[in-house]
Amino acid sequence: MAKHGKKYRKISEALEGKREMELEDALKFIKEHPAANFDETMEIAFRMGLDPTKSDQALRSTLALPHGTGRDVRVVVFASGDAAEAAREAVLAAGIGPRDALIGIAASGRTPYTVGAVLAAREAGAFTVGIASVAGSPLLRAAEIGVWLDTGPEVLAGSTRLAAGTAQKASLNLLSTTVLVRLGGAYGNLMVGMQPTNEKLRLRAQAMVARATGAEADAAAAALKASGDDVRAAIVMLLAGTDAATAARLLDEHGLRVRDAVAALGVSARPR
Repeated sequence: MAKHGKKYRKISEALEGKREMELEDALKFIKEHPAANFDETMEIAFRMGLDPTKSDQALRSTLALPHGTGRDVRVVVFASGDAAEAAREAVLAAGIGPRDALIGIAASGRTPYTVGAVLAAREAGAFTVGIASVAGSPLLRAAEIGVWLDTGPEVLAGSTRLAAGTAQKASLNLLSTTVLVRLGGAYGNLMVGMQPTNEKLRLRAQAMVARATGAEADAAAAALKASGDDVRAAIVMLLAGTDAATAARLLDEHGLRVRDAVAALGVSARPR
């Protein structure tokens, strides 16, 4: 039988009859009965029995590790503190729900406000994405989709506006442009979802309508005016030979996509 030292025996005696403890009592006991003469690192594992593929078994946020470790491992991400609570309140105030998407961005991937917002949005049923430059960071684990931008060390240590910030801007440009196209904001390479709110933009819109339809400048200006400065509607009017009301209805029925609205009338949209 192995022999144990005095500290081991002392701790064993203190544990006599204490098979189960509340978490706070267990932590207090560990602090009061150190097993070494230095600060010890403690690893705590909670066996929750959760299935992250089932929505009714989520605890704040869970993620099944993709490659496994030989055991069924689940990572639980928590956010606490004033910043996390402020983020939660902001998400609730915005009314974010199942029909929404929230993207959290943080170079370090551990900013409490950002992680807290992603967790709160996910709890509310929203689709969540986390973008960070540190692999395995809390933000990437908290979101349904984690995007790791592998930018490496900064040229100027501590200045995340360089590599990390530039990569984030590029990724957001790509994401926002893709969303714009999917929502009907583009026709060919023309940004037809623009709002001509001043004379400069109105002239740009007229040129866009003319280019998209092959119409003369005067005809493009007239169609734009009749459509109420709606670039998409003006293009549909000229391509399909219809009025503003019909163009607006067709666009509404086809997700604001010019090509689909024109095709609904049996007209082939000119490729742009």
